[in-house]
Amino acid sequence: MALKYKVAIVTVFALFVDLLDLTTVNLASPTLRREFGASIGLAQLAVTAYVVTVAIVMPASGWAADRFGAKRTFLFSLAVFTLGSALCGAAWSMHALIAARAMQGIGGGLLVPVGMAILFRAFPEQERATASAIFSVPAAVAPALGPFLGGILIDAASWRWIFLINVPIGILGFGLGVLWLKENRIERGGPFDARGFVLGALGFMALTIALSSAPDGPLMRPGILIPLLGGILILAAFVRIELKTDAPMVDLRLFEGRDFAVGNATMFLASVGFGGLLFALPLLLQGPHGFSAARAGTIMATHAVGIIVTTVAGPKLIERVGRRIVLAIGLLGSGVSTLAFALTDQATSQLLLGLILLVAGGSFGLTVVPLQTAPFRGMDQAQIARGTSMLSVIRQLGVVIGTAAVAVPLGQMAGAAGFATAFILAGLLILIAVPIAALLPSGNRDQAEPRHTH
Repeated sequence: MALKYKVAIVTVFALFVDLLDLTTVNLASPTLRREFGASIGLAQLAVTAYVVTVAIVMPASGWAADRFGAKRTFLFSLAVFTLGSALCGAAWSMHALIAARAMQGIGGGLLVPVGMAILFRAFPEQERATASAIFSVPAAVAPALGPFLGGILIDAASWRWIFLINVPIGILGFGLGVLWLKENRIERGGPFDARGFVLGALGFMALTIALSSAPDGPLMRPGILIPLLGGILILAAFVRIELKTDAPMVDLRLFEGRDFAVGNATMFLASVGFGGLLFALPLLLQGPHGFSAARAGTIMATHAVGIIVTTVAGPKLIERVGRRIVLAIGLLGSGVSTLAFALTDQATSQLLLGLILLVAGGSFGLTVVPLQTAPFRGMDQAQIARGTSMLSVIRQLGVVIGTAAVAVPLGQMAGAAGFATAFILAGLLILIAVPIAALLPSGNRDQAEPRHTH
């Protein structure tokens, strides 16, 4: 077997297990709340601890690969992710699970971008389209398989198995990586922006603590206000330092470009709604609707099917009607279908729930290609590399904010009112992105195409 295909096998293993994990944890939230007697705030922190850690670590992935070598960094991240998965499966309390999820995030934040870099480097330039297609396999299959598989594991065995299933896959991937991956030439690279990394990490962690506390009591209390204000001040210092640093961890100067700023704002709002929907939905299906985890997972899988279909069809549609129209249709459909869940009740059929989710997923899929290309119009290759990392961080932070935002009404309001408010909030945030997206260029071609990073 050619070396490039061996590299593809190893990286696909790793990417698949990471993406599979992302799609199963939301489904386990109701079970985790029952088993540990946890609040809504702690349940959403079990989700966001991973995503926040990924967002913090991801910008350092390029520096780590240059400094220590891509193979070493990849194997380290896979080992950390696998160990974190084992600790999640063995968690004895909700706080232990949250800590283990953060450990998973350290591995996941390095695993995907470094794994993609290794995959693309293994193929000659004329075969990069093949490498991109290989990456699309786990990116497409895992979100569709995750809810279905997760629901079966939760019902037939235990919630612990949605994490423990990662362990043998991770060990196998690690062993194959040791045997098959070749180390790239290690470069000194630029200096590590330690101040930016520490300030960014502290700021985002403080905000996460504040947001995770909001659903579980009065909003105007010291446990929320102190970390909230502290996080804002720390992030203000982070922005100031990053703008003055020659080699920043996060290049905020990219936001001086209108397309990049508008594209990231649109991505953020779309991700807020997306994250809110995927957190509230399992609670709705397994709570008021009374579905099992397996049945809820099967219904939720239709969302991923919709995303897959329209993501594939997206480029052709853009060629026909232009990027801006496709993006607007996607945002409108995603927002309206999310709002539709506020009108559902226990009498709503499974078929109708699945159809709404199919529309929601299909609509969101229409936004994928425009939001991964429009922000980078006119950028050179160096700027695109930094910009794709930034876009991935913005996407992760949007999911965190969306999860936390819908958790507030779910925790503060009882029954149907809490769910209705959560879905209305998520849907309106997506719809706010529509007029912002109208500021993006309407053409169907870009000077450069960035690669998807997470």
